[in-house]
Amino acid sequence: MNFRGNIPTKFSLGIFRGDFRQTSDPRNFLGNLFPRNSVGKFREISEERRNSEELFPRTCFVDINECISTIHKHNCSDPSTCRNKDGGFYCKCRSGYRLDTNTMSCKRKDFGWAAILLGTTIGFLSIMPAVSCVRQKMKHRKDSQLRQKFFVQNGGGLLVQRLSGEET
Repeated sequence: MNFRGNIPTKFSLGIFRGDFRQTSDPRNFLGNLFPRNSVGKFREISEERRNSEELFPRTCFVDINECISTIHKHNCSDPSTCRNKDGGFYCKCRSGYRLDTNTMSCKRKDFGWAAILLGTTIGFLSIMPAVSCVRQKMKHRKDSQLRQKFFVQNGGGLLVQRLSGEET
């Protein structure tokens, strides 16, 4: 069984012994054992990729293309695309998306830095008018206090009394 790509697939044929270079078409070597309408290919396992204790010399395996097979179907969902690889498949997402391995579907990439930048910009633009308003009110208050102080210093109290008609 092949468990890569998150779905188990059964191989119609297991491990074979023999010289696979004796024919250009591996199906001729295997005869009628391998169905003609099957989707897949044979590949020789090289000396580096196999454990000699488990496999016989000159061993090959059948790779089923789960991306186009109707029997061994992949579980990639839109907008991802299925890509075949030896012994399985993988789902590829387009640019700007990432693969959610739980659902095998593509989701938009999270841009945490963009949210931080956007929040900072909105916060800054919201604080600017508030700071400006507070500053203007403080200036107005300071100006009023200075006018009151200068009014008293320059005899403004006497002027008020004269204008009101009170003589002292």
